[in-house]
Amino acid sequence: MNVLDKKLLRDFNRLKGQGLAIALVMASGIAVLVMAIGTHRSLSQIRDTYYERYQFAHIFAQVKRAPKRLVSKIALIPGVTKVEPRIVGSVILDIEGMKTPASGRLVSLPISRSKNGQPSLNRLYIRIGRLPAAGAHNEVVINEAFANAHGFAPGMTLGAIINGRRRDVRIVGIALSPEFIYAVGPGEMIPDDKKFGILWMAEVQAEAVFDMQGAFNSVVLLLRRDAREKRVLEQLDRILDRYGGFGGFERKDQQSHAFIDAELTQLKGMALVLPPIFLLVAAFLINITLSRLITLEREQIGLLKAIGYFPFGVATHYLKLVLAITVAGLLIGILLGGWLGQGLTSIYTQFYHFPFLLYINPLDAYMISIVVSLLAALVGALRAVWQVVNLPAAVAMSPPAPTRYKKGVTERFLAGLPQSTTMIIRHMIRFPVRTALTSLGIAGGVALLTAALSIIDSMNFMIDVTYFRSLRYDSSVEFTGLRDHRIINEIAHLPGVLRAEPHRTVSVVLRNENRSRRLGLTGIKSSNRLRGVLDPELQPLTLPDSGLAVAEKVAELLHLKRGDIVRIEVKEGRKRVLNLPVSAIMQGYLGLSVYMDLDLLNALLGDGNAISGVTMSIDQKFENDLYAKLKTFPAVAGITMLRASQEKFRDTLAENINIIRSVYVLMAVIITFGVIYNSARINLSERGRELASLRVLGFSKGEVSYILLGELALIVLIAIPPGWLMGIGLKWMIVQSLDNELYRVPFHIVRDKLFYAAGICILAAGVSAFIVHKRIDRLDLIKVLKTRE
Repeated sequence: MNVLDKKLLRDFNRLKGQGLAIALVMASGIAVLVMAIGTHRSLSQIRDTYYERYQFAHIFAQVKRAPKRLVSKIALIPGVTKVEPRIVGSVILDIEGMKTPASGRLVSLPISRSKNGQPSLNRLYIRIGRLPAAGAHNEVVINEAFANAHGFAPGMTLGAIINGRRRDVRIVGIALSPEFIYAVGPGEMIPDDKKFGILWMAEVQAEAVFDMQGAFNSVVLLLRRDAREKRVLEQLDRILDRYGGFGGFERKDQQSHAFIDAELTQLKGMALVLPPIFLLVAAFLINITLSRLITLEREQIGLLKAIGYFPFGVATHYLKLVLAITVAGLLIGILLGGWLGQGLTSIYTQFYHFPFLLYINPLDAYMISIVVSLLAALVGALRAVWQVVNLPAAVAMSPPAPTRYKKGVTERFLAGLPQSTTMIIRHMIRFPVRTALTSLGIAGGVALLTAALSIIDSMNFMIDVTYFRSLRYDSSVEFTGLRDHRIINEIAHLPGVLRAEPHRTVSVVLRNENRSRRLGLTGIKSSNRLRGVLDPELQPLTLPDSGLAVAEKVAELLHLKRGDIVRIEVKEGRKRVLNLPVSAIMQGYLGLSVYMDLDLLNALLGDGNAISGVTMSIDQKFENDLYAKLKTFPAVAGITMLRASQEKFRDTLAENINIIRSVYVLMAVIITFGVIYNSARINLSERGRELASLRVLGFSKGEVSYILLGELALIVLIAIPPGWLMGIGLKWMIVQSLDNELYRVPFHIVRDKLFYAAGICILAAGVSAFIVHKRIDRLDLIKVLKTRE
C-alpha cells in the first residue's frame, strides 16, 4: 500500500461520520431508483409473459345476442388470427355465513377447446382441480382470490342466482386468468375478494342458464403484430351492430389491463422525480466536504507536489475518497432498493393476481445507478479536484490569504444586536453561496417531507368528495336489462329502504372532431339526492334541462368547454346518434363521468320511462333483511354496497400509503440530517481556532456553541418556507403522475402537514446539533490554537 492510500484510510476514518451521512443521502436516491425500476420491470415482464403464454386477447366486444355463424365472418377481418365467442353474464352469489350478497361474473368455456382442454384465448392457469367437463351439470371453476377469501376448495358447492334463478354449482377447480389479474366489481376501485368473484362454466351449461343456445354475447379477438386495431374495431362493430353490439374496445381499455398500466406509469414517474433530488444533494455535500478538506490540507498538497508527486496523482487520491463514499452509498442503496422492491412487490400480490409475482433484480437498474452515482459524485468533486490540479506547490505551502472583512450595507441593520448574533449573520453574508446551497439542501428535505406527509390528505379528500359529497347512497342495484321505472316502487317497499332513486347508464362513444372516448352516459333525475353532481369548486350542481354535464377529465381529453356541441354515438338499443351541447363541467375523481337528465335521455332514445338500476339509502338495522330479499329478486344482476366499498378503499389506502410514506419520511430525514451535520462539521473545522480563541477570552461553552449552531438554526429557519414551496411543487408533480382515466388524486394541502414537515426537519436538525455540540465541548483548546492559520 503506497503512502497516499494509507493517508486515504486515515482520512476516511477521520471523516467517517460525514462520509456516512453523504453515503446515506446517495443511498436513498439509489434505493428509490432501484425499487421503482425493479418493481416496474417485475410487473411488466411477468404481465407480458403471462399475456403471451395464456393468449390474452387484443380486442373485446359485447353484443346483446349474436348467432355463432358470425364467427367465421369475424375471422376474415384483416389482421385477426383468432376469434372466440363466449357467454358472459352477471350473477349474485349466495355464500353460506355471509349475510351481505356477493356479486360475480360468469364466463363460458367454449366446447371447441385446444388439446389441453383450454380455450384458445384468455386461457386459465389451473391452480387446483380441473376444468368443467363439457357435458357436466353445474360445474364451475372459480378465481383463486375469491376461493382464498372464503376457503373454497374443489368439491364444495356455491349458491348462485343466475339469470334470476338460484342454482347450486359445484366447484371443480380454482384458477387464474390474464383477463382478471385485477378483478374489481362494478363501481369498485379496490378489489374486494370476499364480495366479487369470477366463475367459469362449460359453454353448453352457460347456454342453458342464459338461454343463449347457438348464440353468444361476448367475443374476443387476437391480432397479428402488424394489425391496425382501429380498423379491426370498425369492421367488428359493423358486423355486430344489427345484433345489438355495444361497441368493441382495445386491450388498453380493458379494466384489469388499464389498472396495471396506470401502476406502471406511476412507477416510471417515481423513478424520474425522486432520485435526482437525493443525488443533487449528495453532489452538493461532496463538493463542500471535499473543498473544505482540500483547504485544510493545502500545505500537505504543496509538500506532496514539491517532493515529486504529479498533480494528477494527488487529484486521484482525493477522487478515491469520493469514490469510496460513492461505493458505500451504492452498496447501501442497491441493497435497500432491492429490499424495498421486494416489499412493494409483495404489496402488489394483494391486488394483482398472477400465477407468480417475484421481484426481478434489475441489472440495468444497477448499471444506471452506478452511472448516475458516479456522475453525481464527479459533478460534486470536479471543482475541488480541479483546484488541487491547478494549485502550485509554493502557493499551497504558504498560508491562504486571509478573508477580507469590510463594512457592508448590512452593517447598519446589525446595530444593536448582540455581538454573537452579529457574528452569525456576518459569517452567513460573507459566504452567501455556501449559505444558499446549504439552505437549498435542507429545503429539499422539507419538500420531500411535505409531499410525503400530505399525500394521504389528498387521498382522504378524494374519498370525502366521492363518497360523502357526490355519491351519498348506501347501496346500488343494477338490473339484468332495462326495466320500467315502476319497478322502483317494488324496491322502495323492500325492508329497510329509506329512499330509492332511479338511474340509467348507456354505453356511448363521445366524439369531438378527431378525439373520442368510449364511456357510460348516466341519466339521473335532477331531484336526486343520493347521487349528487359537483362543479369544479365542489359546490352542488343542478343538472341542466338540456345538454350534458361532463367531468373535467372528459373535457380535458376531448378538448371540450361549455357550449361545445359533442357527438354521442349510442352503442345499444336503436344505436342513435345525438348532437348535444356541453352545458356544465363537473368535478369527479373516479372514472370518466358524463351525466344528463334521465327524462331527457329516455326521450332522446325513445325508450319511455326505462331505468337500468336504483340507488338506495337504507336503514342499517334492516340491512340483512333487505339483502336477503334482493338475493331472490329476479331482475337483479348485481348489488354494490357503497359504504363497504368506501371503508375497504380507505383501509387499503391507509395501510399501503402509510408504509410508503414512512419510507419517504425516513429518506427526507436522512437528507436533512446529512446536510445539517455536514455543514456543522465543516463550520467546526473551519472555525475551530476562532471558537477556541473565544473560549480563552472568556466565552462559555454555551456561548461558543450558540455562534456555531445558531448559524445552522437560522439557515434551517430560512430553508423552511422555500422547502414548503418546493414540497408543494413536488406534490403537484406526484399528483400529475397519478392522473389517469381510471382515477385522479386531487391536489390538496392541509396546513397542519406543513408544520409537521417543519417540525420533523427541526427535530433532525436538533439531533445533528446535539452531536456537534458534544464535539464543541470536547475541543482541545491548546491543540486547536497551535494550528496554523
